[in-house]
Amino acid sequence: MISIIMPVYNVEDYLEEAIEGVLAQSFDDFELICVDDGSIDSSPSIVERYMRRDPRVRLMYQNNQGSGAARNHGLDQARGDYVIFLDSDDIFYENLLQDLYAAIVFDESDVSICEYYVFKEGAPFHAKRRVRLGRLGGATCIECADRLIQPQVLQLTTNAPWNKLYRRAFLLDVGVRFQEIPSANDALFTSVSLLYARKVSLVRIPLLAYRVRRGGGSLTDRAMKNPTCSLEAAEAIERESLSRGLDGLRMVSLYRKCFILSFSSVLASSDISDLSRAHSACKGFLARLRNTMTDGLPALSVSERVKALIVEELDCDDLQRANDGFLSHARGGLKKSLRIWGLFVRAVASALCRRSGSVTMRNE
Repeated sequence: MISIIMPVYNVEDYLEEAIEGVLAQSFDDFELICVDDGSIDSSPSIVERYMRRDPRVRLMYQNNQGSGAARNHGLDQARGDYVIFLDSDDIFYENLLQDLYAAIVFDESDVSICEYYVFKEGAPFHAKRRVRLGRLGGATCIECADRLIQPQVLQLTTNAPWNKLYRRAFLLDVGVRFQEIPSANDALFTSVSLLYARKVSLVRIPLLAYRVRRGGGSLTDRAMKNPTCSLEAAEAIERESLSRGLDGLRMVSLYRKCFILSFSSVLASSDISDLSRAHSACKGFLARLRNTMTDGLPALSVSERVKALIVEELDCDDLQRANDGFLSHARGGLKKSLRIWGLFVRAVASALCRRSGSVTMRNE
């Protein structure tokens, strides 16, 4: 049996579609554990209506503590041999459970992961964007102890828990939990579980669609409101992994993840004390990443090199000036996000030019 854990918080406009998507799955041996996180809309009553229709649907309550606490609560109550964490506002294709289950059983792996689509609420669904898994030569199953896999295991996929099916016994053995912080609360759980998995199955087709909601529900908005959460996640990943004795080439993947997470806090912080803390930590993660890299390993990617240049060349005053311009416009969809990134890069370039004293940026 698969235990589906679904945090629920004020999603009355989306919840029916999500539950219908679960009940329509071609794989029907599951329980759906909905954990209400203190909703003040009709979400609990919607779940109760489905409970009367289908005994596989369960409802639990908690005071408003966030999705991390809700997932932990649901995991504690799960009875299935396998566990997946789905969001209550996404779209699930009918073979989501079947394909993930078939892969994890056939490969005898600890985790199976699928690709997914991202779509913006209000935009045509055909404009959705596909999020692919890491290439690895098109492999459909990887042995995580492999020397070539270890340095990049955390770069296979995103932190999101909802495109991953786990063996529950594996999760219990690892003993990792979701952080109970407002955003980035899945990074620790996903990172530690992948670092300690023996095998991971890769299902290279999209099996669900992640909804980017209007009205302040996006990851960008949450990150701006809670700029240090990504840094807290990075610090927790390092602390947890080192306490468990993690070593070897997996440390390369770990510090890549920590560097990128902490850079997110650098990008989102406007308060100078938060920015200073994030900047210092990010430089530290970058130094430790470089120390773990040995000959024969892939070099930093272009994106990582750009971030490294920003962190190493700019001080907190420069970053704050750049961030003020970024944060003042950081709302909206893809087009605006691209424009914002351009403004941020321009601000960084301007700061670098001022520091060198050799070039003056021309206003257009």
